[in-house]
Amino acid sequence: MRNSQSNTHRAKTPQGISDSSQAFSIEESDTGATRVLHFRDKRPPHAVQFSLETDVRTLFTPSIEDDKLCLRAKANVVGADYDFLFLFEAALPEWNCYSFRVKALWGERSSDHADYYRKTSESWFSNWTSGLVAAQRPLANEGSEERYRQLCEEALNAEKHLDSVAAIQQAIIAAMKEGARFGDSHKEGGTRIYWKGARFVRSDYGDNPDERHFTDESEFLKMLYQFCHWNVTRNSGKDQLSEFDTWRLILRQMIP
Repeated sequence: MRNSQSNTHRAKTPQGISDSSQAFSIEESDTGATRVLHFRDKRPPHAVQFSLETDVRTLFTPSIEDDKLCLRAKANVVGADYDFLFLFEAALPEWNCYSFRVKALWGERSSDHADYYRKTSESWFSNWTSGLVAAQRPLANEGSEERYRQLCEEALNAEKHLDSVAAIQQAIIAAMKEGARFGDSHKEGGTRIYWKGARFVRSDYGDNPDERHFTDESEFLKMLYQFCHWNVTRNSGKDQLSEFDTWRLILRQMIP
């Protein structure tokens, strides 16, 4: 078994925080690795949650455990099982304190495969946390309890109004008419999906250029679902996502 180790993550250290040397920890074994990053962010918990869901392509389930807001999720990323815990630790006057734990399990495999999964799990963790601000874990009872409870309530109710597929679809339509868009890019080209004038436009560029216009919302939404489906469900593993959860992840991929 590999020895446990602790070091500093490559994430940024905010001004006014002198030491983030205990912000990151890792425990590794032959069958998996667990990484934890403590960080501070000015955003409320639900905004950080939505950002993580966008990057990880999985949905977090919130709950209150021991008076703390905990958000849990699971995914299967390139053959390895991942377990996520995003925890709202404390509400400071200018910062919110969080931790993000990622447990990757690849089981009993040959040393070559284990080494591959160990390296890829490190790369994924670095990618998912690259924009976060590393910081020491807050002290016990640090921060405002009242502000903490208020932010928890806001997080638990942030998308209460998006209670159906139709509601999510209309939120996407409204946002796109205000300038939001979808798109991707790859070595052969890419796609841009946006609203222009009185119609939706899908513009493909690169090796296979094409442009399609949609004035009917139902036809546009059908195209958007097909375009996004593989990207937003690729980490679901053997679990089939419901149409509702698929649309929630499509909403996360929208570019403001």
